[in-house]
Amino acid sequence: MPADGVRRILAGEHPVRVWRNLRGLAAAELAEQAQIARTYLTEIETGRKPGSISAYRALAAALRVTVDDLMPGRD
Repeated sequence: MPADGVRRILAGEHPVRVWRNLRGLAAAELAEQAQIARTYLTEIETGRKPGSISAYRALAAALRVTVDDLMPGRD
């Protein structure tokens, strides 16, 4: 991950949003690829919902990262 992405995560931005931006995907595109609702993705990215493990697995596969890479607050 580029240093800018790391800084964004450390500043509190959700890792899913950072990785989505790094991959050049719109929220609708990632939601479609992960087969989850766009509104659910938005709720995860904004912290309104924690997200299920199945959602994180689908997002990780679509973003080509591990689930651990997407978990907020992980070192």
